[in-house]
Amino acid sequence: MPSQFAFNELLRELCQHEKIVHVDQLQASGRLLVGKHHVHIMYEENIDPQSIEVQVDLGEIPEAGTETLLCALMMSNFIYGRCGRSVSSIDPQTGNIAMTMRLPFAPTLTGSDLAEDLRRAVRQVDALWAEAMEKLNATSVKENRFHPAMLPSRTSLVPHRFKHGTSCA
Repeated sequence: MPSQFAFNELLRELCQHEKIVHVDQLQASGRLLVGKHHVHIMYEENIDPQSIEVQVDLGEIPEAGTETLLCALMMSNFIYGRCGRSVSSIDPQTGNIAMTMRLPFAPTLTGSDLAEDLRRAVRQVDALWAEAMEKLNATSVKENRFHPAMLPSRTSLVPHRFKHGTSCA
C-alpha cells in the first residue's frame, strides 16, 4: 500500500529520471515545471492513500469574457468532475485558474511512469484550455454570457489510460 515514505521515494525517482538536482526542494514544496505549466504534486495519505493529487496552473483569468469562461469551467466540473478525478478551480493563493486531478498511486508506479503521467495530464489540460479559449474568443463581446457551445467537447476530456489505472480528464 502506498505511503508518505513511498511517495517521497517516488519523487526521488522522478528527480533522478528528470535530472532534477534538488530532490529535497521538490519533496518539501511539491512544485515543479512540466512543459510551460507550474504543477503542484501532493500526496495526502490520510485523505486518499490510493491517489496522487496534481494541480496544473493555467494562469490568470482573462479579462475579456470572464463570466463566460467561469461559467464554462463550472459546467465542465458538473459534467466531467462527477468521477471525482478532476475539477477546475481558482487557486485562492494566486488567483489563477487551476485544474486539479488525481492520478492512481499504485505500489509499482516508478518515477519515469510518473513523469509520463504528468506530461500526459498537462497535454490533456492544455487541450481543454485551448478549446475553452477558442470558444471564448469565438463569442462576441455582446454575448458575454454562458451558452452551451462554450462547454468543452466530450472528446477533449476522454479518460486517459495512465500507466497504473484510468483517470478522468
